[in-house]
Amino acid sequence: MNRTRLLLALAWAAAIYAVSAQPGGQVGLSSPWDKLAHAAAFGTLAWLLHTAGLPLTASLGLTALYALSDELHQLYVPGRQADVLDWLADVAGAMIALGVVRREEPPGP
Repeated sequence: MNRTRLLLALAWAAAIYAVSAQPGGQVGLSSPWDKLAHAAAFGTLAWLLHTAGLPLTASLGLTALYALSDELHQLYVPGRQADVLDWLADVAGAMIALGVVRREEPPGP
């Protein structure tokens, strides 16, 4: 397990949380840019988790769960709401990032 990458993943997750805690009017990305931002943020998280040493499936699963918790967290932030489409963009971004990683990894035994 690469501790530096794991710490980077945790710091990235904290940054996602901090942005999600901002009231709705302060974030201000319109569609489709908001979905692209979701995909990029959670794709980066999945990539960091995988490069820290987690298997692809664990990286995807943890990212999807964190994305779900992020959407639920937004239920309690003024001006924000939980959105299934945001969660789908989060998971899609993770899948794309991990798909790219998988293509670049050497074949296993």
